[in-house]
Amino acid sequence: MDTHFSVPVNYCRVIMAAASRSMADAKRMVAGTDINKQTLGKLESGVTMEDYRCLLKNAKVISGNPAILLDAGAKAPTSSHGPLGNAISSSPDRMAILNLLVRFVKSRATFFTVCVEQLADTIRCRIETDDALGEQKDDALDFFLGTLMGSLMSRGLLPMSSPQIQLTRPRSAQHEYYQRILGSQIRYDQPHDCIIFDAQELKLPLPGYDSSQFELAIRKCQSLYPDHLQTHSIREAVEHVFDMSPGMLWSVKQVAAGLATSSRTLQRRLQKEGTSYQQVLDHWLQKQADQYLIADSLSVEATATLLGYGDEANFRRAFKRWFGHSPQVHRQKSSTTLSSGALL
Repeated sequence: MDTHFSVPVNYCRVIMAAASRSMADAKRMVAGTDINKQTLGKLESGVTMEDYRCLLKNAKVISGNPAILLDAGAKAPTSSHGPLGNAISSSPDRMAILNLLVRFVKSRATFFTVCVEQLADTIRCRIETDDALGEQKDDALDFFLGTLMGSLMSRGLLPMSSPQIQLTRPRSAQHEYYQRILGSQIRYDQPHDCIIFDAQELKLPLPGYDSSQFELAIRKCQSLYPDHLQTHSIREAVEHVFDMSPGMLWSVKQVAAGLATSSRTLQRRLQKEGTSYQQVLDHWLQKQADQYLIADSLSVEATATLLGYGDEANFRRAFKRWFGHSPQVHRQKSSTTLSSGALL
């Protein structure tokens, strides 16, 4: 697979979760593509640009919402970014969040080029989209805009005056809806796609800043770029593979191949650390499922899709094995616990 035209699997899963209301819809989402369980299980953890374009087109048809890609990005749970989500939640200011997201896009979506530029008292985030996306360029940009603005403005952070969004496309019939979702004034027929922020507001301190948590998350993010063998333990190396591609149900054989070892050797090294591959995978999936269901308030169906389960029934069985009860009971117990804590 040509990595330049490889789109991360989790981007597809987020879009499918937003546009699909049932497993039948999820199957229709991949109609006309070569995306299937085998494709999603490949080590490259990506789909071709052609399949991605088809997925974007199908999302609008199946959902009946011309702005579904914007919605998908705006509602994408921060935790779907893995360690990046932890860094965003504990960032000192919005400038740090913007820089993190730009770095993330450059590393995961090669069809975007994003530049952050200082212009007097403003910060301009300029976005260029690869022509390889064809007629789906605007849809792909919508997904990015929703993700960026949702992370900056919809995470319970301090109020911020509306940035200005400039788009090269002409004004659409969904103009007012776009303004409401993005919380910004939008200008069309501009020379570049960009977002212009007030520089001082981006640098205002955020109430959720946690220096130790932020530094830990940054180190984790940085570890996604160097060679995975620099991790301190084989368990960390395995978790690194999961972090690189949230939404994939990796087999021990696939992970072993990615770590340049055999399945038997990988299992043996994990056993020496007092664990097993299945235990590491279950622990990671358990944390993700809890985040999606409780912190992000996603549905069981969306959670199953984001975790890589093609069959909701299989996800429910796995969930009961992890927690000892169903997703519905887990949500009820969490709600009761939160309510009890509020009364103390």
